[in-house]
Amino acid sequence: MPNDDKDDPVDKARLKRFRKIESTVALMSATDGVPIYDFKSSLLGSTIASVFTGTDCIEWLMRNYKFFDRDEAIRFARMLHRIGYIFPVDSSSFKDDSSQCRFQTPYFWPSQMWEPSDFEYAVYLIKRKLREKKKYQLVDYELEAIASLQRRLSNRWEFVLMQAEEQVKSSRHRTKKERQVFDSQEYAFWRIHRPPPDTPDHREVDPRKAFASTASESNKTKSPAQLEAVQLAALQETVTQLKSAIARPKIKVSLAGEGLVSRCEVYAPYDPFITSMEPSNPWITDDTTTWDTSDKNRIEPSVMSAKRWGIALMELLNDPPGLALFQQYLKKEFSDENISFWQAIRTLQRVKPSAVKHEAKVLYDNYIAPNAPHEVNLDAATREITTRNMDNPGYDSFDEAQAHIFNLMAKDSYPRFLRSDVYQNLIKSAASS
Repeated sequence: MPNDDKDDPVDKARLKRFRKIESTVALMSATDGVPIYDFKSSLLGSTIASVFTGTDCIEWLMRNYKFFDRDEAIRFARMLHRIGYIFPVDSSSFKDDSSQCRFQTPYFWPSQMWEPSDFEYAVYLIKRKLREKKKYQLVDYELEAIASLQRRLSNRWEFVLMQAEEQVKSSRHRTKKERQVFDSQEYAFWRIHRPPPDTPDHREVDPRKAFASTASESNKTKSPAQLEAVQLAALQETVTQLKSAIARPKIKVSLAGEGLVSRCEVYAPYDPFITSMEPSNPWITDDTTTWDTSDKNRIEPSVMSAKRWGIALMELLNDPPGLALFQQYLKKEFSDENISFWQAIRTLQRVKPSAVKHEAKVLYDNYIAPNAPHEVNLDAATREITTRNMDNPGYDSFDEAQAHIFNLMAKDSYPRFLRSDVYQNLIKSAASS
C-alpha cells in the first residue's frame, strides 16, 4: 500500500519532482488535453477502452510546451513511461506512432512512494492465474516467482489465496470497460516494480550518488575511530565477496564458444534460413508445407520432426506425436510410469492455486507413497526431500523427483527408444513418403 512516511529529505526531493511532473500529466489527461477515445479493432473484433496514440501525446506536448524539437518531446514522454505515468497497451516501449497508450491511475503514481511487498506481489500473481486471461497469462519468470514466494510466505499462503480470490470476486462488480482499464494499469505498475529478467529497473538510484548523500549525512555524527571501523568493515565485506567470486566455478570462454558452435551445427539442418531443404523456405516462397509439417497439433510426424527427436529427450517430449509414440513404446516395455509421472508434474503446474494441495497429494499417492499403484524408482535422498515437501505442498514440491526421473529416462529409456525398430522404421517410412 502507499507509503505515508515522506519525512526523509531524499523522499521530499523526489516527491517535489514528482509533483511537478504530475501537474503536466493532469493537464494531459484533462478533457481538453490529449484526445482519449475507445479504439475499435476490426482485426481483433474488440474495443480497446480509454486510449490515446503516441503521436497525439507528442503533438500535445509540442503545442503546450517549448521543447527544443520533437525528439526532446519524445524523450520526455518516454521518461513519463519509464517512471509510471503513462504506458503502451500492447508493447513495452513508448513510440511516436499510432500505437495505443493509457494514463496510469493516480493510485499507482510514483508520488505515492509505494514500495510493494512480496505479499502484495503474490496476491497479484495469483489473481492473474485465477483469471486466466490470454493477454495477461503468467510467463515463465512469473511462474518461478510464485513458487519462490510460496516458499517464503508458506505460513501466510492461505491468506494470499483468500485475498486473491476476494479481489477477483470484487472486480466482477466493475463494468467490462473498467476491468479492462484497471487490469492494464495494474499490469503496468508491476512491470515497473517487478520487471522481467534482463530488463532495467528504472526505480534504481545511482548507487554512487546514493552512497555519497547518505554517507555525508551519517559521517557528520561519527568520530574518526568510528569512521575507520566502518571503512574497515566495508573493505572486509568487499574482500569476502571477491573471494567468493573467485571460488565460484566459471566456464571458460573457449568452452562456452565450443558449446554454442556445437549447438548451432546440430540445429543448422533444421533451419530453413541456413540450409536449403525440401519443402522450400515458407518465408521466401508461398509454399506453406514446412509450417504444415511442423505444426505441433498434427497427428503424423514429419521426417524433419522425427529426426529432431534424436537430438535430445526434450525435443521428443515437446512434440506431441513424439511424446505419444514414446509413451506407446514405454508401455510395451512395461515402464510407462516414469513418463506418466513426468507428465503429471507438468499438469500440476497448470492447475488453479486453490487445487494445488489436493492435486499434489493425489500425485504423491499415485507415484511416490509406499505401495503406490504406479510407484516410480527414486533414490532415498530424493524420496525423502519429496516426502518432506508434502508437509506444505506447492507447485515446486516435485522438482527434485521430476529432475531425477527425467535423468533416468534420458540415460536409459530414451537411448533404447532411438535404437528400437519403432523409431528406426518411422524414420524410414517418413523419408520414403
